[in-house]
Amino acid sequence: MSLLNEQVLADLMRAIVDERLAALDAPPEREWLTRDEAADHLRLSERTLDRLVARGEVRSALIEGRRIFRREWLDEFAAAREEVAPTTPPRRRKPVPYAVPTTPNGGRQHAR
Repeated sequence: MSLLNEQVLADLMRAIVDERLAALDAPPEREWLTRDEAADHLRLSERTLDRLVARGEVRSALIEGRRIFRREWLDEFAAAREEVAPTTPPRRRKPVPYAVPTTPNGGRQHAR
């Protein structure tokens, strides 16, 4: 075997070992997520997640006053939404015209 082939093989073996060691060090994925973790998982704001829960679009469980989400439920929701495109554009708020305060005497102060 040539020196170049041995070096390529050694680099490949080192990469495989590093990858396997990194997989061992990675924390296991948790089955249940908190509200902020679920929002991060779906890449939504917590407020949007709350709205989806209120409308019954995202499943969750309420345990001792804390809302938790199963990772599987979030993945099912995300998969169902992949094929759905928004039907209406997002609402744009109309700018509120700035009202300039006026005084009865045109902005002049009264003489005392």
